[in-house]
Amino acid sequence: HVCAVQLSSLLECTVNDCSIRIYNCSDIVNVNWYYNGISILPDADGYFHPTGSGVLKAVVVHSGSGPSILEKNIHLK
Repeated sequence: HVCAVQLSSLLECTVNDCSIRIYNCSDIVNVNWYYNGISILPDADGYFHPTGSGVLKAVVVHSGSGPSILEKNIHLK
């Protein structure tokens, strides 16, 4: 599977603007999100609001195959 994490900006985002989405990924059963190794969920507005710089990780579970693991470094200004 070819998957990509789409952030509002690929290298940087602000505290108020960090939309997390998975693109170009087929047969998704579930996506588990982590920030600096801690399980996270987007807020009701569909955004994750990091409190500091870190590593965003998505573990994408596909039907009939192993997971895809995607990571992005986020640097807050």
